[in-house]
Amino acid sequence: MSISHAQLFIKRAMAEADWVERINDAPDEPAVRAILAQEGYNFNADEFEEAYTHLLTQCQFEEQADWLNGVRMWWQFLGQTLLGL
Repeated sequence: MSISHAQLFIKRAMAEADWVERINDAPDEPAVRAILAQEGYNFNADEFEEAYTHLLTQCQFEEQADWLNGVRMWWQFLGQTLLGL
């Protein structure tokens, strides 16, 4: 179930720049985790990667893969700098 949460999260991050900005504006890890919990997203780093890989195999166009890779890089950066993942 958590992989499906990660897939939904990734799709939302690809589609809603203002929502990504809300996460970027969070001041610390508890604030980010609160946003994710409030929205019902419950997944860990491994589940995120599995969801990413699954979605990548579904990409039909290079532009889709580029957007997906962008979300992955953003999440990895956020995870390293703010979430300590």
